[in-house]
Amino acid sequence: MALAMLAISSFFLFSAHASSDDFLPCLSRAIPEQLLFTRSSPSFASVLASSVRNPRFLTPATVRPLCIVTATNASHVQAAVVCGRRHGVRLRVRSGGHDYEGLSYRSVRAEEPFAVVDLAGLRCVRVRRRAATAWVDSGATLGERTART
Repeated sequence: MALAMLAISSFFLFSAHASSDDFLPCLSRAIPEQLLFTRSSPSFASVLASSVRNPRFLTPATVRPLCIVTATNASHVQAAVVCGRRHGVRLRVRSGGHDYEGLSYRSVRAEEPFAVVDLAGLRCVRVRRRAATAWVDSGATLGERTART
């Protein structure tokens, strides 16, 4: 038990002193470059604006994320969570497009680094008739096609 507490406390101590400067290299090692959009990427602004439902929250004064991860599988989300935790970067998650308050792509605190994990690419709908169950990924929207088993 004492060993577990020591491991947990050292993890939080490490996270508190980690630098967001190392966050992007951490992501780059785990996520394909075509799925990672940094502020210097030519497509950053268009990817950021792609699911904005309320343009008043996308002005030049809006605090921008360090990057946008356009996840296409669960391992990309896992890598973003691990890197964010390790380097003290908060994650905002956007998916199906219900964010009229802009909470998934902006911050009111310029001093707090954050990144966006975009789940729009995770849009599979799986229906199991025999088990009477359905699994709907976070990025799915009304009218998605299903995979039936």
